[in-house]
Amino acid sequence: MDASGPSFEDFLSGTPAAGGTAPADAMAVVPPPLGDVDADPATHHIAVNIRRELTHQLRASEAGVLDASYRVRASGNVGEVTYHADVIVDAGEPDRDGKLARQPKVIFEVASAETERAAFIDGWRIHEKLPTVDVHALVDPERTSVVVHRRDKGGNWQEETLTADDDTVFLPTIHCLLTLEEIYADAMSAGDEGRI
Repeated sequence: MDASGPSFEDFLSGTPAAGGTAPADAMAVVPPPLGDVDADPATHHIAVNIRRELTHQLRASEAGVLDASYRVRASGNVGEVTYHADVIVDAGEPDRDGKLARQPKVIFEVASAETERAAFIDGWRIHEKLPTVDVHALVDPERTSVVVHRRDKGGNWQEETLTADDDTVFLPTIHCLLTLEEIYADAMSAGDEGRI
């Protein structure tokens, strides 16, 4: 991660990156996160691990695993925002021409300066504005830490932090689970710096 970017703790707090204010117009498009585009090797490797594991687990399902070329769209008090996430599980048929997830159920983002800007605009969490999303997971590329935001049956968001290799991210609405060991497999050797 770039030393001038926000820390993972800033990312989680919802503090916008420098210049990360609400869109001035009714629609803003946030560029793809660094998990796929111009990413350091470890960050890219983590996103690939997640896509590979979910694709394998969902092979008999109608749900599809989408990469960072697809977008999700959310509306809120600051207007409409369309942004790219590292991994999206879409329960419906995505708009392949417009590269838009129509029914995103699960979103994974590998933390970076770009995903910080994408996920938090003036303190509002985009995943909370997406009525079909049940799980939003933020993966720290520098150390073993995944923060999972999960919508409960009452529609409230619960947060869980996982830090052990044998911890599991449960994704009940899509009948999948991922261990942190699967998420971070070989990521340390893919990057220049080791993770803790």
